[in-house]
Amino acid sequence: MRKTLLGLAFGTLAAPAAFAQDYVQPVFWRPSGDLSVWYSYADQKVQETDHSPSGSGVGFSAQLNLPYYLFVEGKFQFNGEDQPSENVGQNTFVGTSLDEQARVGGGIQAYLPLIPTTIYAKADYMHYRFSSGDLVDQFGNVGRIYDNDDGAGYFAGFRTNGPWVQFYGEGGYLKLSDSHGQQFRGGVAFPLGHIIRRRANIELFAEYDWTRLHANHGNDDTFQNFLPGLMYDYQVGVRIPFY
Repeated sequence: MRKTLLGLAFGTLAAPAAFAQDYVQPVFWRPSGDLSVWYSYADQKVQETDHSPSGSGVGFSAQLNLPYYLFVEGKFQFNGEDQPSENVGQNTFVGTSLDEQARVGGGIQAYLPLIPTTIYAKADYMHYRFSSGDLVDQFGNVGRIYDNDDGAGYFAGFRTNGPWVQFYGEGGYLKLSDSHGQQFRGGVAFPLGHIIRRRANIELFAEYDWTRLHANHGNDDTFQNFLPGLMYDYQVGVRIPFY
């Protein structure tokens, strides 16, 4: 009888714990996420002009997974684009280029084991810094104009989970101070865990980003006529998951 009562008591205590383990992430968590670094080649088409600045750069990012399926992320990329010149009257205008871009934010994710794929939705604070290059007038005076186009981005995406190759994609809408538009990205990653060790702790990846921006109505900013209409970004790099 005593063994029976002890068994019932143990089962009563264990049942909620098993339920919590299946449906709710524990409050005490072990940090997991990833760190990435990459080489980038960017190209853009500036609206209202024939400018097509392009150039290479570097970037890095980090993602940290939190309890209850939440995550936070940050990303920064430096773009070393050239600045094609154009004669405007007696002045020489060196066209607009993208100097840097950054984002920080977070969201919620869910893992679908039957596929197996992770899906997510997130909101980021977005930052773009553009430069007009050097404006040289007939007297030889040189000036440089900068513009920060900041705001919010709302995205949804997915990432497959395979031992040899993984695909991921993301799409969303940007609402910035001087512009608005759409952004899509897609990529493929190759885990190297099966080569160097059992757990896939290093990945090689290639990614393509596509962004289209439109100047906000009523915007009298200097960059309204030189805002990049289309931006293309090609990236290759290394990602290090940690868990």
